[in-house]
Amino acid sequence: MKAINFILLGLVAFTAVDAHIRLSYPKARMYDLDFLDNVRTRSPCGMPENATGQGIYKTKLVTGSTIDVTWHMAFPHGGGFRIQILFRNGTIAHELTPTNSSIPWYSANNNTVQNYMAMLPDNFMCDHCILRLTRNAKEWVTTNGPYIFWSCADVEIKGFNCNQLDCYNGGTMPSNCNNNTPSCTCSNAMASGDRCQYMNECETNADCNNKGQCLTINQDFYYPLKQCYCSAGSYGYKCAKTSPLTTVTVSDVTSYSYTRLNADSEIWYKILSASNEVEVIHKTKTKSWVGLGWRPQGLRSSCQFFPAGAAPGLLHGPGGSAEGEGSAEGNAEGSTAAPEGNAEGSTAAPEGNAESTTKPEGNAEATTKPEGNAEGGNSEGGNSESGSGPAVGHAMDCMDMVIGSARGNTFRLLDYYSRDRSTPRMDAFFGGMDSITAAVGMEGNGTTTLRWRKKLTADGQTDHAIPDAVMDVIYAYGQSTPYSHQFPSGLTNSHRMSDYYGDDELKYHGFKNRGRQSVNFYGGSRLVTAQCSGSWGVGCAGGRCANNLKWNVYNDGTVHFNMAATTDKWIALGISDDTKMADTDAIVGWISSGRPVIKDRFIKSYAPPSVDAIGNVNTVNGSLANGVTTLNFYRRINTTDTQNDKTLHGCHYFIFAIGGNFNPTTYAMTKHASTPFVTARKVCIYGNQCLQAKPPSNGGAPSVFTMAHLLVTICSVVVAKLF
Repeated sequence: MKAINFILLGLVAFTAVDAHIRLSYPKARMYDLDFLDNVRTRSPCGMPENATGQGIYKTKLVTGSTIDVTWHMAFPHGGGFRIQILFRNGTIAHELTPTNSSIPWYSANNNTVQNYMAMLPDNFMCDHCILRLTRNAKEWVTTNGPYIFWSCADVEIKGFNCNQLDCYNGGTMPSNCNNNTPSCTCSNAMASGDRCQYMNECETNADCNNKGQCLTINQDFYYPLKQCYCSAGSYGYKCAKTSPLTTVTVSDVTSYSYTRLNADSEIWYKILSASNEVEVIHKTKTKSWVGLGWRPQGLRSSCQFFPAGAAPGLLHGPGGSAEGEGSAEGNAEGSTAAPEGNAEGSTAAPEGNAESTTKPEGNAEATTKPEGNAEGGNSEGGNSESGSGPAVGHAMDCMDMVIGSARGNTFRLLDYYSRDRSTPRMDAFFGGMDSITAAVGMEGNGTTTLRWRKKLTADGQTDHAIPDAVMDVIYAYGQSTPYSHQFPSGLTNSHRMSDYYGDDELKYHGFKNRGRQSVNFYGGSRLVTAQCSGSWGVGCAGGRCANNLKWNVYNDGTVHFNMAATTDKWIALGISDDTKMADTDAIVGWISSGRPVIKDRFIKSYAPPSVDAIGNVNTVNGSLANGVTTLNFYRRINTTDTQNDKTLHGCHYFIFAIGGNFNPTTYAMTKHASTPFVTARKVCIYGNQCLQAKPPSNGGAPSVFTMAHLLVTICSVVVAKLF
């Protein structure tokens, strides 16, 4: 995503699995996250040694031997890779790939490579050194050089005999091993590789407790390649739990609230008070995986100081530095942008921490609030009530998630946590527990439907409690051909154009199959529509809606809006054909020096909306009282501005957004402070069916509202008489 300040962004900013590389062999440092880059994490590895606090695991390698270095890659950026041996202090000891100053990256023309036969140097030994894989993403550059991802393995290199070498996953080296071709005996049937380094979840249905099927899902060193898919009545890891939910469909959904996430994905949800659970039905047009995540609005960035041992690897945070900032910029056709899935305007130092500073683009002022920012709110983990630092900077940061997939009448659905832009991992990876209490799923005719229940309370830092409040919600689902990338990826013109993203592989979802919403799982949006009027309350909790929109359609061809929000910032009404930010008509206003300022705008792309050259919004009145901004305005159903105004005739999604600061002189504005709200369905307006002739009046002397309406009505009558 481009490093600009998005307005009305919440519908499109999500990147649920915008992830990249991690070593499979040698074993990467824990925590082996795959979005460790040179913009947000510290050189040389992004992950400190012994981050788990359980000791350092060093893979033993033989001096002068050849090893098959393998890695998982969830997004095939353009650009090559480099493999190096580093001394423990991070300085480079040896280059294992044939690179030099003129050819800095190996395999730059074959971007889907995920292994390399590396020859270790003769006569080089170390008790503790680092094997580092770096992967260039040539679509992007930092202010100080290439944009790269890195993954490190701690290794010990000596002239070992084969019986001194280690084996993974409980394997053992035979006493009669061959020094030229050492190979471990894997006692676990699910392990493979000459060091038993690759581990599947299952090999037979018996490994799924005979309550499901063991299916081959993943490819390309993305272990486990085989996973358990459960039959109805069972769920959880290896189908080990019994589910009280056995059917996906519900005959009567009147007790559920409903939110359409986008044109292909929708959810129904309700609170089960008796059991203290939330139940969600998630239906998506896809044959691949489906994910839904949530976090409190206003969550602070200190939530990323988890796990504690990993935090020193962050450039900003414990052990980090706020000095020497840099940023990543687009390297495609001169665009300036952050890496796909990047926090807008985020800054950090590239490798070497060279000094550089940047300002976010498209900013009305020198500083802005990051996306999803709102004052107050919970902080790190599910049980913490306080936090520090600015608001989280990206949709994927610190998200409690449920991710599932289905094959026919079998399914897989588990509790996940997303710490950053890395591929989300199961709660158990971070030391948490799966708190899903029931699940069932199916896929048919290209549509995946998942139904699940989860505790409302939080089980540790990998969970967020679900209160009666509006939460930031993200969604994503796996992509299929034609693939969707923001810029041309490494798949362009490659032999993997059609099979890199397999069905149900938890890889990058694509630029389109993602989004954000603001949702109260207790039912936080109330949309009521009639033939010529309607109301929409959002941010609802405890029987009260913090933000409200009302409208009336009159027979003079105008629609009158009353918009109120609990804020002293700007507020905006968006009119969209497809819930997305791009190509959206917008009416934005605020109260300045006691007077309403309302401007007709249009959003052409993911950038701040510009003021229309022809303004067709008429201000009636407005106020800021008791912390509530209220604006009254009207617009004709059809205007003369066919380029920047959408007709209100027909059906559209309404978007309710809340700022963000404004400049009363230049009318510039910063992005919204929290995820905008979107109507669950399209709102339909047909002016030819509306006979209301008298607009609202405040009594006494005619108001500006009444006089303006009267003039419009008189002019309409005169014109009608003339013709």
